[in-house]
Amino acid sequence: MNSYKKKILLLSILISFKTIAQKHKTDILVPYFKNNKWGLVTDSKTVKIPPKYDALIYIHPYYLAQKDSITDILDINGKSIGKNYLYVGEIKKDKSYLFIENASIHAQSNIYGENSINQYDSSFYLYKLENNQFTKLTDATSDALLANIRNGRLITPNFFFVTKNGLSGVYDIVKERYLIEPKYKNFHVPKGNYIIAYNDEKNIVIKHQNGTTLAKNASYLNKNIIEILDNGYCIITPEDQNPKKTVHHKLDLVSPEGKTVIKNGLNMRVLTDIGMIICQNETTLKEYERLYNYYDLKGNLLLTDVSEHKMSSPNLLGIFGKEYDKLNGLYNYKTRKMVWENSFTEKEKVRLVHHFDFGFSQIEVDTTFFFINDQGTNVMSIGGYNRSYNLYNRAKTIKISPPYNPEDPFKYKYLTALRTSEKKPFVIYDENYKKAENIQEFLGNSDQNIYAFKEFDKWKLADFDGLVLSDKYDSITYTKTDHNFRLYKNGQSQIYLRKAKKLIPVFDYDDAIGYEHHNYYLGIKYLEKLKRGDDYRSYKYLKCQVDLIDTKGNIIYSFNNDPDISISYALTATNQIVEYPEDNKYFHFRIHNTKTKEIKTMKERILSFENYKDMPVLVNLASDNIVDDHKRGLWNINKYEWIRTLTKENISYQSQEIDFYNEKERLNTLSLIEVKDNPDYKPDIFLREKSRRINTIIGYINIDGTFYTE
Repeated sequence: MNSYKKKILLLSILISFKTIAQKHKTDILVPYFKNNKWGLVTDSKTVKIPPKYDALIYIHPYYLAQKDSITDILDINGKSIGKNYLYVGEIKKDKSYLFIENASIHAQSNIYGENSINQYDSSFYLYKLENNQFTKLTDATSDALLANIRNGRLITPNFFFVTKNGLSGVYDIVKERYLIEPKYKNFHVPKGNYIIAYNDEKNIVIKHQNGTTLAKNASYLNKNIIEILDNGYCIITPEDQNPKKTVHHKLDLVSPEGKTVIKNGLNMRVLTDIGMIICQNETTLKEYERLYNYYDLKGNLLLTDVSEHKMSSPNLLGIFGKEYDKLNGLYNYKTRKMVWENSFTEKEKVRLVHHFDFGFSQIEVDTTFFFINDQGTNVMSIGGYNRSYNLYNRAKTIKISPPYNPEDPFKYKYLTALRTSEKKPFVIYDENYKKAENIQEFLGNSDQNIYAFKEFDKWKLADFDGLVLSDKYDSITYTKTDHNFRLYKNGQSQIYLRKAKKLIPVFDYDDAIGYEHHNYYLGIKYLEKLKRGDDYRSYKYLKCQVDLIDTKGNIIYSFNNDPDISISYALTATNQIVEYPEDNKYFHFRIHNTKTKEIKTMKERILSFENYKDMPVLVNLASDNIVDDHKRGLWNINKYEWIRTLTKENISYQSQEIDFYNEKERLNTLSLIEVKDNPDYKPDIFLREKSRRINTIIGYINIDGTFYTE
């Protein structure tokens, strides 16, 4: 075969593969709203499923479509894979979901308890949806669940009470196994993490939600148990008490062996964050004179006659006594020791600087600040009438926050820098009050996700989990306005966008604006210097040059601005540059069309943006006379058109980030939510079942301005 024929054959094969790939390409489908019905369209608004549903909800990679009270579950291509299953929530993110199906017979479980139990008057089967398949998790039916509330947030419940052949158990949907086998007739669920299942005194199991088991003990069958602590100790209501009907109620703390270790504890409360129990002193019932005794979780007395405590630094509590605002000392709640006691005279004014985000406890005595570690040692003092200025220059802390984790929401790292004079180097301490020997300096004095630090004479950029960039730098500073990081190396500088988490090569600019999902960015260069006495807040009043820069570093569009007020800038997905005031009392809202070079000035007042990860997509506008006519509307920045025209109706708008995606592509959108008054709301009803405002999804909008609603 000659070379020409080989090329033709190879070309034919490539065309065949391309055709097959195109035939099997999965379009990204977006909910589409028209004539009060929902359907599905492609990102270019090609209709795949005509609008026929009353409601349509997206849970990647599925759609829940409802019509005439029937729910149809659609796959990523819009094909039906099941009907009449009721959606409960997510089991594993973007992978598996929990559904239920009504059972024909109600098998009622016998549950008693103080915890968040939701029990229903019908039974249902539990199903998992994964890989387009519905799998029944257990043959037993369920009629109750343990509500999963973490830090005030309700998430998908893990544990369901199930019944089979007249006996009940508890099923864990995440681990897909029984926490308690269906062998029991009765359940008691007090506060805490334990579930008690029993038939009689001999047939009993006390199970923690993590799977551990307490030793069998008939004392746990006491119906007056209102809480079981993780160490097995119980809080019990005495026979003659009813906490729900008495203002000042008394409770007992009982050991697993049945021994009462705290008897008739008045207004007993468990402080889980510091691992203590407090009970009110019975001689101080009036609000202004209340004093408390503090115990550990086994009932051992730790502190007496405490009016209140304040978290003053990691591990340390400020303890206050009988007299108003009288600081008794600092208590280490981890070692259970009073590490510092207030021995100053009454003439000396002693104040606890209540600042939990600082790495050391700060005590102010007259004109001197003392910095106390978790051992009660005074590490440094700053005194004199210039102490506030000196404090700013000689002491600082950064609190490094991790990505949110509902299992451990209060997990942080700290770096604290102290120095005895401005001429001396900082001594750096970590969150355990230990010297960080290799760290010489860090940048900032606030709560941060990303931070810069100096180690072995080189600067690095890091977050809670480690280094953000592998390179080492000669210096790192903040930019002038948006607190991005400027990185210096070998005589050149770059800017790291802290929100977008992106390094961009803007060598000659004072600051930059960009987004993680957009490759273009704005470079800002100030053409004036600050006047004497001005601080960083005045930069946005200065004459400046704003450049739109592409991925190769080319300037696509540029303009100079000499504002009379403080002006901020933003960039949209279609490269519209927005000028807007930081204070919405000003009527300044301009948009630069970087393709046509036209500048549009809006006469309306800007209220707020609807953003996708900080990038503006829509803007809430009000009439220039909103005080009198109350008109509001929603405007599409990219398309220069109204989504909702100005109206006097009491309507506001919200948005939520939603990504539609398949194996290769991702479509970034916002779901638009209209918030309006509920006509059925009656403010004079004490127990209201109707909410005051109604939230309604009115459509989805791509970040480029494509609105999937007609």
